[in-house]
Amino acid sequence: MNEIQSENYTIFELIDCFERDLRSKVRLDLRSYFPSSDSPMYEEAVSEILRIWLEWNWGKGERDYLAKIVADFPEIRSSSTVLKSLLFEDRRLHRIHGITLRREYYANMLGEQLSELETISFKEAFSSAPQLHSKKFTQQAQSDTARIVEPMTSPNSSIRDGDSNRAFEPNEELGDFRLLQLLGHGAFSRVYLATQKSLANRVVVLKITSLPMGESQKLAKLQHSNIVPLYSTQNVEGFFILCMPFLGSITLRDAIQFAKQKSIHHSQSQMLSGAELVHAVEVDRQRLQSSNREVNQFLSLESDHEIGRRPPLEKWLPLNSIQTVVRVAIDMVSGLEYAHGKNLLHGDIKPANVLLGFDGSIMLLDFNLSRNQLQGSEKKTSAGGTLPYMAPEQLLGLMESQDRSSVASDIYSIGVVLYELLTGKHPVDFSSLTHSPVELSFERHQQKIELPNHINPQVPRDLAAIVMKCLAKDPTQRYQSASQLREDLLRQQSLLPLKYAPNRGIQERLFKFARRNQSALKLAASLLLGVTAAIVAVFSIYFWMISARTNIANETYTSFKALARNAEANLFYADGGSREEGKKLGKLALQCFYPSSTEPMREHLIAYLPPEKQVDVRETAAYLSRIIERQPSQYLLDAEFSESLSPIERITQLYFQRDLELALDLLQMEIAKSPNRFVCWFLQGQIYLEQRRYQEARTSFAAAEAAAPQCAITLIAQGNCNYWMTQYDRALACYEKAERLEPKLATIWYNRGLVYERMKDHQAAVKQLTKAMAEVPASHRYAMALSRNLRAIGKTSDADQLLKSVLDQTPQMPEDWVFRGLARLTQSPEDALLDFEKAQTFESMYFTAGQNRAHVLSEYLNRRKEAIGVLTELLQRDPDYAPALTGRAVLYARENQRDMALADLEQCHRLNPSPQIHYQISCVYSLLATGNDAKSMQDQALAHLARALAPGYGGNLLATDRDLANLRGNATFTTILNGVSTIQQVTQ
Repeated sequence: MNEIQSENYTIFELIDCFERDLRSKVRLDLRSYFPSSDSPMYEEAVSEILRIWLEWNWGKGERDYLAKIVADFPEIRSSSTVLKSLLFEDRRLHRIHGITLRREYYANMLGEQLSELETISFKEAFSSAPQLHSKKFTQQAQSDTARIVEPMTSPNSSIRDGDSNRAFEPNEELGDFRLLQLLGHGAFSRVYLATQKSLANRVVVLKITSLPMGESQKLAKLQHSNIVPLYSTQNVEGFFILCMPFLGSITLRDAIQFAKQKSIHHSQSQMLSGAELVHAVEVDRQRLQSSNREVNQFLSLESDHEIGRRPPLEKWLPLNSIQTVVRVAIDMVSGLEYAHGKNLLHGDIKPANVLLGFDGSIMLLDFNLSRNQLQGSEKKTSAGGTLPYMAPEQLLGLMESQDRSSVASDIYSIGVVLYELLTGKHPVDFSSLTHSPVELSFERHQQKIELPNHINPQVPRDLAAIVMKCLAKDPTQRYQSASQLREDLLRQQSLLPLKYAPNRGIQERLFKFARRNQSALKLAASLLLGVTAAIVAVFSIYFWMISARTNIANETYTSFKALARNAEANLFYADGGSREEGKKLGKLALQCFYPSSTEPMREHLIAYLPPEKQVDVRETAAYLSRIIERQPSQYLLDAEFSESLSPIERITQLYFQRDLELALDLLQMEIAKSPNRFVCWFLQGQIYLEQRRYQEARTSFAAAEAAAPQCAITLIAQGNCNYWMTQYDRALACYEKAERLEPKLATIWYNRGLVYERMKDHQAAVKQLTKAMAEVPASHRYAMALSRNLRAIGKTSDADQLLKSVLDQTPQMPEDWVFRGLARLTQSPEDALLDFEKAQTFESMYFTAGQNRAHVLSEYLNRRKEAIGVLTELLQRDPDYAPALTGRAVLYARENQRDMALADLEQCHRLNPSPQIHYQISCVYSLLATGNDAKSMQDQALAHLARALAPGYGGNLLATDRDLANLRGNATFTTILNGVSTIQQVTQ
């Protein structure tokens, strides 16, 4: 890992950083998180880091881990503070799990040093633990942001003291629930993942506390997409339980810490971008899936649900930091507005109480339920909140033992969260809270708050104005409702003037100047009326012309970007005619600002654009010009030319050179710099698709769609990913959305027809493919697909007639040479070979046609050595091209060149094989299953065959594939063959 600079952290940030890395990294160097030994927080930080490490390994079943810690970190023997802390925690963990230890256990570990440490009684060690660690993978506050709570229950409550700190065992049952794992805990509650037995073992989140939840029934009625819903509340064995759906596991606070950690490691802004938010959610999702089988099953099922149920996570990817903050704020305020409308305050708004859903939803959680209604209640029975996020009047109320919470105090808390997101710090410094936090906090709230845009120049002035209005010390000067705040945020997002906060621009300053100097202005106006009238007329015409040209320039820019994005998508999309369509669209885009010599003035429109748009136009136009003019083969140039390329052109060159991994690395760097760059997302998706990494491809294409919502190709590409992932309903949904954008695009009907073919709905397939053929009558691939489906519904003569009419035509597109070759393969392999050779002269078909050439040579013409030569040529262009690797390995195995075959397989194993590749690998091992190691080769063949068959590939080939002949006497293979046969019979 990168060495962290622990001196840059407070102790709480240091612990947060460690906990986040603990969840997301395979290996940790714990010492890199230790402050220097002369730091005043050394002992406290080391104690807490090692305590968390001890508890973490206990959770993995390593119950004697303290001895390993003492051995691995001998330096802690010199610190009685650290050893006492670890001894305390180890005893507590043993006792919680019902294990009683003798003194000798620790004496063997620590020797005579144990006597010096035995100031800790066993009774003390089994009570509640020290409370520095109030976050432990949860949404609770840190001790520097301590929650102030005065419970509504009396000291004589029947709830048992200390039970809220009880740690339940995994699989322990509590009422209707079986607890799976602890998500986190705080001073008053613990949060668990659990299953609910009475409802088909659905996965839920339980908040278990010994404090009654006063208004929980009101929260149960809150149904809003930006509020975590409450399923039910129960009282079981003296515990109050809140049951909630399992929608996510990390909070905005976790994401903020992720951004801070990134900024320290990479010297970047601390602000949270959309891509960082997505990464934080995905990392934690993967952690949870790997931690528990039932959670993994639940999350896997959730990911397969129909699109459109909730906003997709990918919508955040193109958003920069400012856009992300505003979007988060709008969602938070939307939930708050709804709750206020139901007469409920939140009372404890902070990043730790904002859940990031697995699907990208922003949801408020942990309403301060002990608080009564906004109005109409006889008495407010408690005060709650977290010091740095509380409004001045709330702090004053705490000192006076009154609850002064209101809509305005919730608005203030929203302002603190926004301030923190935009600047990386609180508006008031709480780092040195000591003996009287409430009084000290109130004093500090009287200090002047620095403007967010003075700390972070990236913050727009109008957004800073919104934040400062939220943070007004006088509640009457804040937004008077969440709806007002939401309206201003939406206006800021749309670049409209604000309605409630001051617009901090020259307009406002001129207006205020006029109001302060009304009498002087009246005198000046009477003297200069005549002159002014003439000047105003001239300047009005001038400014009208400027405004008109600015509007035209911005409208032209919008058209330019739409055309450019569609051009880029078509230029890289591997479909018939797409490259030519991309060239046409690219030329139209260029004509927006760089027209023919008959319209030279249109180029001057660029000057009326904002500077960042001017740069974007020139860079995009330069890139489009080069990629339109160049054939893909022209990118296979020497390093000297590479030096002159822009980053995206260099990536394009690497793509055509088949150096896909380096292209991906550079793409991710470009995306980090320009999250809205459409071509980066689309090209990344195309590379992932070619690597058969369909899930990642779909995510990238979805991000491209977010950057260019009107581009149908991105939707088609997402549909194709769903097709290969056998998620046919999702594929059809994508094609339907694409058709609404491009109603006459034949490739949509073609791809939809292929989906229906896979679904065995051949009538529907024929209907779609017929429409595609009507639009592009000369397409060989459309004709082949249509003829297959015509045969499937019994129209054999129509299928033959269609195929013959198309085969007699000369192909018009590169891929049509491949499809004609496939159609001629059985009747005339030599003619098919000629078609494949012709197709390979087109760069876009080089690999596909080359693979088919090798197939004809080896399977139809028995020219294996030539086939090996063709595959070797492909691998010289792309050494990791898996189909060529496994194809060549099969041919080497047939030629009994064992070492050559195994060498190719070794390289295949380093890749990420698809089901088709696993099937080919199985064939190689089967061919090599002779001699002394026949058994081990058969085992390898069967293992890879199982990986191919699991997702449904190869079942129709098993019975007749000659390469699997050496498996036919194997009992396991016979069982597999019989099972596949039975499934096929049932399916038919």
